[in-house]
Amino acid sequence: METQNLYENIEVPEDLEARLESFIDNLAEAEKKAKRKAIKIKLFISGIAASILLGLFTLSFLYTGKNTELQYCEWKPNIIEDPEIAYAETLKALVLFSNNLNKGFNSLEMVSDEMIKSNERINNKLNKTLKK
Repeated sequence: METQNLYENIEVPEDLEARLESFIDNLAEAEKKAKRKAIKIKLFISGIAASILLGLFTLSFLYTGKNTELQYCEWKPNIIEDPEIAYAETLKALVLFSNNLNKGFNSLEMVSDEMIKSNERINNKLNKTLKK
């Protein structure tokens, strides 16, 4: 009963609800401003990084562009007049291409086998843990 009397004696200002609403609104507005500022800072930093990358790309293009133009101008196609020699060279190029392609396929097959084994191990361990 005494605690009830204590609460009855406390005077609550009439405008307390309005002041609390105003305070909460001000906190929400400050939070929005902080988020906007953080986004602006991130965009500013991203813009600077993009500008630097664009500048580096442009410089590298200008620097290497001169050399590549000279290489392309100096290159002349090798035209073989004799059909037998042309056939032999084409066959040699195709065999080289086939060998390199087969090496790539063999590597992919090995990777695929390893992935299958890894997936089987993972599934076995998951099944064991699920059964427990």
